[in-house]
Formats: sequence, C-alpha cells, structure tokens
Amino acid sequence: MRETIALAAARATVDLAVARITLNFSDDQLDQLNKILSYLEARTSAGAASQADLERARTRVLAARQTRLEQQTNYSNAMQEMYRLTSASAQTLQLPSVNQLPAVPGSNNQIREMVKTKNFELLALKKEVDAQQSLVTAEYSKYLPAIGASLEYDSTENVSGTNAPFTNTRALVVMTWNLSMGGKEYFAAQQASAELRNRQAKLDDETQRTTQATEADLTLLQSSTLRLQAAQAEQTSAQSVVNSVNEQLKTGRIGSLLEALDASDRLFGARSRITQALGQQMKAQAQLLNRLGLLSDIQSQSNL
Repeated sequence: MRETIALAAARATVDLAVARITLNFSDDQLDQLNKILSYLEARTSAGAASQADLERARTRVLAARQTRLEQQTNYSNAMQEMYRLTSASAQTLQLPSVNQLPAVPGSNNQIREMVKTKNFELLALKKEVDAQQSLVTAEYSKYLPAIGASLEYDSTENVSGTNAPFTNTRALVVMTWNLSMGGKEYFAAQQASAELRNRQAKLDDETQRTTQATEADLTLLQSSTLRLQAAQAEQTSAQSVVNSVNEQLKTGRIGSLLEALDASDRLFGARSRITQALGQQMKAQAQLLNRLGLLSDIQSQSNL
C-alpha cells in the first residue's frame, strides 16, 4: 500500500511539473508569434506586406492561443490531482533528474530477478501459497496414525485395611488409526487442495504480468532516453532559427515569413517533446523502483 501511494504521488508530481513547464513554453511561443504578428501589421499598414501574410500569421497566433488554453487545462487538472493525493497545493516544483533517484541495477536481467524476489505483491502471494500448503498438509495429516505413550507409577499402602506396601509400574504405547471418518475430512482436504491450486495460478499469473510490465518499463526507459537526446538536438537547431528570426525582427526585415512561423512551432514542439520524454523517463524509473519496493524510500526527499 505504501509503495502504491508513493507511485501515485510520484506520477502526479511529474505530471504537474511537465504541465507547468509546457505551459511556460507555450507562453514563449505565443510571445514570439505576437512579435511576428505586430511586425506584419506594421508592414501591412505601410503597404509592404500582403493581407494574406498577415492573416497567415494571425492564424498561427490563434492556434498558439488554443494550444495555450489546452496546456492551461492540463496544468489545472494536474494541480487538482496533486491536491487530491496530498491535500495541499504545490508552492514550488522541482523536477529532478533520473540520477537523483535511487539507482537500479545496471543489468536488465538483474532487474528482472530482483522484481521476482522483492516485489511486495508477489511476496504476499507466495506467503498465501505457503499458508495454503500448510493447511492442505494439516488436512491430510488427519489420516495418519496417532501414537500415544504413557508411563505410570503407583504406590499404595494400607488401602482398605492394613496392607503391605504395593507398587505398580506400567508403560503403555497406544496407536490409533482412523480408517474412515465419514468423508468430511477427505472433502475438506480436497477443497484445501483446490484452493492451493487457485492461489498458485494467481501467483503464476501475477508473476507473468509483473514480468511483462517490467519489460515494458525497461523499454520505455530506454526509448525515452533516446527520444530525449533527439529532442535536445532538435531544440538546438530550432533555437538557432528562432534567434535568427529575432535578429531579423530587430532590423525590420524578415527573409521568409513561413520560415519564421515554422521556427516558432518547431521550437515549441521540440521543447514539448523534451519535457514529455523527461517525464516518461522519470515515471518509468519510478515504476521500476515501485516494482522493486524502493520507491517509498525517497518520500522523505520529495519537496512539493
């Protein structure tokens, strides 16, 4: 239960931080497009730009405003989810890197083996199987013979009159074996065996589910890392174009309107992909730590 709560809080924190950062990027995009729109409005009023170019830029601005509203909605929903889980509103957000989380084994095979041996849900199911196995053994043990031993020593004197002392020593070994008990114990043992098979099936099914989920988490962690690297390279390229457009705005002449508009969109897209990839990377790492039973150990390090 503790690990489940920790995982939900980790996901909500990452989603909130991603939504806030994306909202900031959306504001930057809208600000950049407004600069271009203002430039074109001035050029159009002077007759140096066509009305079609102005409407094209205005369309991009309106689309950016729509995107900004969507990001604002996502951020509001993330805030409400965080409040639902913690009963507190976040005042400061910090999205740490994966290196700040507890380390997981470097080998994927080690992670798979640790999940099978340390996952709390699997351990609980294994305990249930062991307990049911003990119950089955106890039911069938009722058919085993019961052996009892007794060692007695009696000493009497002057019983019912004047008699000489009398000593009696006995050693008894008694074995009883119930060959038929009416079938009640037999059916109880059969029921216990059926329940054992049911619990063993649940354990096998949960083991397979956990193994598949672990494979998915490992794949997501690797893919998000690669996508993060690609998005960072894309951002660097798009930022160079946006910087060039800003210099052209200062001189009062844009070389290509479509290039300027597309540069803002590409920069926002690259930044959004970086944020999404980082968020997925963090959540994949948190899910692996949750399956290993280690996620709740970092709760004391969380700041909301």
